[in-house]
Amino acid sequence: YHLAFTYDDASDETTLYVDGEEFGTSNYYSGTMSGSTSTLTVGNTDSGNRPWNGYIDDVSVYPVALSGEQVKSVMSTGGLG
Repeated sequence: YHLAFTYDDASDETTLYVDGEEFGTSNYYSGTMSGSTSTLTVGNTDSGNRPWNGYIDDVSVYPVALSGEQVKSVMSTGGLG
C-alpha cells in the first residue's frame, strides 16, 4: 500500500490517501505544525512504546499539504517532479 497523510494548517483538516485515493478527512487535530518544536516520529509513538511491526519505506515530508493530484504523482513517479 501507498499511504499519504496531509495536514492543512489553514483548514485544520487532515486527509488520508490510500494508493492515491482519498480515504477520509478529519478535523480532529488542531493547531499549527509549522511552528512546532516537537520531533516528528514515524513508526512509533513519541514515548517509543508502540513500535511498528513491519517495514516503512520512502518517507517524505513536504512543507505544504499536498493536493490529491500531487499525492497521486508522488505515488506513481516517486516525487512531485
